[in-house]
Amino acid sequence: MAHRAVEPFMPANRNRADEETFHRCLSGIVTDLLGGQPVITSLHRNRSKYSSWYAAEILTVRVAAGAELKIFMKDFGSYFRAKDGMEQRRDREMRVYKELLAQAGLGTARYYGSVLDASRGRFWLLLEYVDGMPVRYCDLKYWIAAAGWLGRMHGHFARQSSRLSATCFLVRHDIAFFLSKADLALAAVSHISPALARRLSALLNGYDRLAEVMASGPHTLVHGAYRAKEILVSAGSDPPRICPVDWELAAFGGPLYDLAQFTDGFKPAMLDRFWNAYREQANACGLALRDRQDMSYVLNCFRLHHVMNWLSQSRAREFPETQVARLVDLGEKLRSLILEDRP
Repeated sequence: MAHRAVEPFMPANRNRADEETFHRCLSGIVTDLLGGQPVITSLHRNRSKYSSWYAAEILTVRVAAGAELKIFMKDFGSYFRAKDGMEQRRDREMRVYKELLAQAGLGTARYYGSVLDASRGRFWLLLEYVDGMPVRYCDLKYWIAAAGWLGRMHGHFARQSSRLSATCFLVRHDIAFFLSKADLALAAVSHISPALARRLSALLNGYDRLAEVMASGPHTLVHGAYRAKEILVSAGSDPPRICPVDWELAAFGGPLYDLAQFTDGFKPAMLDRFWNAYREQANACGLALRDRQDMSYVLNCFRLHHVMNWLSQSRAREFPETQVARLVDLGEKLRSLILEDRP
């Protein structure tokens, strides 16, 4: 796959053919949004401060009639370093925006267009620019709003479970998915510390039953990485606009997968506020949830899975043994809670 390093990332790095393709795409987007035959009079391109793994730009487009548009462009062909399953992640995010979110009316960034040309290394996703701040930097009320948004999204797509099940691009959160992460975690930890691997093997005893719980219904669209840094808040509207980004790990599975990620580390009193906001919106959209005790049990199962996911990457990411030990400690604590809460 052709690609460029993220640093430096400047318009000059593109060749003439890239620029011509880019401007044709941009002209088509402006025409679709404004109608008629608008003439682009200026274009300013600035590196997004939220560029991370992939290069991203904010495009400010002005047309002869005086209108101004801001477009967010994510360049999947320009990245920090390769990820596992990069092609699938890229295609998944593009299709989620185009085929699932575009008509959902959930406040996510509007899909404007994309360019996919593997022979030339062009993998561009163009979206509405949302002027927001990650919820991790926001007041508590916005965290609660993000929990409510999640319930609304899950409820919306739970009504489309047959359609989601038929897609070929979503990750499947089935029993095999959860067991494979546990197997990878054990293999990785075995290379780091045999003693920690023995502890991990013990806590994974009977993990297949937990995998069955996590893979059980109801099923809906799962964001897959619903963490505070991946959720933008636009506080200028009332109610505030909640706009999750980075749908590379979007999946078809149990809704509490996302809630477990989002609420990880919070005390019980705060968890109640998140869970109540989530439940209220999910119920309003027709998604029936478990009672509080069962919900706590399933959430802890998902939290244990997230620990397995981190451990599965521990060798490749060269985690120090102390970090791996902390993760195993957390896994043991979660397994104890699961045993206590087991229905």
